[in-house]
Amino acid sequence: MIRNRSIAIVGSRNPSEDGLRRTKKLVEMLVNDDFTTISGLANGIDTHAHKTAIQDGGKTIAVLGTPLNKYYPRENKGTIKVCVGRGLGRRGRIEWLL
Repeated sequence: MIRNRSIAIVGSRNPSEDGLRRTKKLVEMLVNDDFTTISGLANGIDTHAHKTAIQDGGKTIAVLGTPLNKYYPRENKGTIKVCVGRGLGRRGRIEWLL
């Protein structure tokens, strides 16, 4: 997955509705061009970028600052579990970089 064209997307933890809309539009365009989305899992733009990529069948890489058995922020526990449950190398999977 790392060998693909990729782009990092980071942003506010408290984005405006316009920021969320722009993030969604950007990620949708990138997925259509076969880019891999790379971001943290902070609330806000980071999580929104991952969720959009997954919903659109794109590839995404999560960069974590915590052990895999710790969920931060806690609100992302469900997102992390859904992503981990997807098969390695399949589209719509979060790849873990340690």
